[in-house]
Amino acid sequence: MKTYIAVAAAAIAVLISFEGYAQRTPDGWKQKMEQGRLSYVISELKLDEKEEREFRKVDAKVSETKDKAFNATGEAFRNLDLAIKEGKSEKQIKKCLEAYIDAKEKCNEIEEDAFEAYGKVLSDEKLARLIVAEERFRRNMFRQMHSGNRDGRGKSGEQGRPDGQGRSGCQGRPDGR
Repeated sequence: MKTYIAVAAAAIAVLISFEGYAQRTPDGWKQKMEQGRLSYVISELKLDEKEEREFRKVDAKVSETKDKAFNATGEAFRNLDLAIKEGKSEKQIKKCLEAYIDAKEKCNEIEEDAFEAYGKVLSDEKLARLIVAEERFRRNMFRQMHSGNRDGRGKSGEQGRPDGQGRSGCQGRPDGR
């Protein structure tokens, strides 16, 4: 069980990073992605109605906690990045670095807690299916982003980023950086 948790924590940490990116994009893309993720995961888990209700309750709490932790990590990262760019003292940079490391550790703890919470409403097999489904969804999202062209569609016509700024679009971030 600990192996499941360790592997899942690493997989979900990457998903959290992707979610932070999605929060900065226009048109409610994060909400659309989250709805897509939840639909995909539920279909992959093959839950009955009761299991789905319980899973959704746990998932809503877990997602809220993850979002808060991720936002704190993002803030710590921005502070660290700014300290470096502004040429702050070693002492100030160290303080920012420690805050960032603490925030990342908190995210990892939340991941472990999340799988314990999911484990209360899912069997071990369904918890494993959750881990696989989350990873597949994350990989599909990255694939769509990276294969997108200027209109946001990938090579096979699938929808990439809604704003059409896929990798080949080279238009940069929405905030102009």
